[in-house]
Amino acid sequence: MADFSNLCASCKTQGCCTNSAVPLVFSSDLADLKSINKATDEFLHDRNVNGSIIKAINKKANSDVCVFWNENKCSIYQHRPFDCRAYPFDILKINGKYHWIVYSCNPESDWMWTEEHLQTLENYMEIGRASC
Repeated sequence: MADFSNLCASCKTQGCCTNSAVPLVFSSDLADLKSINKATDEFLHDRNVNGSIIKAINKKANSDVCVFWNENKCSIYQHRPFDCRAYPFDILKINGKYHWIVYSCNPESDWMWTEEHLQTLENYMEIGRASC
């Protein structure tokens, strides 16, 4: 998998964890979070996505900051869900077809790593089963 150290280390916005959409938690992600006791209502809530109930990560009270964001780092980084691993990429359904999109979270980065990362994401075991 691509090395994010340069991308994240040179980031000035930290938008992935401090002001982005609420990350979804798929079944394998949920099992991983359960293994570290982070799958309770304190950390996750139910969200209706296209008629299906899917877990999503909470924000801190009265904030847009992820509940797992502590002291400028992710407290569950090794166990973060696919939605977090995929960032700055996302999948949107446009005119009935799914498309990769990229948020320019760090425009100063060398984006040469993106193709390798997209291939890794496309091979992720749940990507074909995700309905949202």
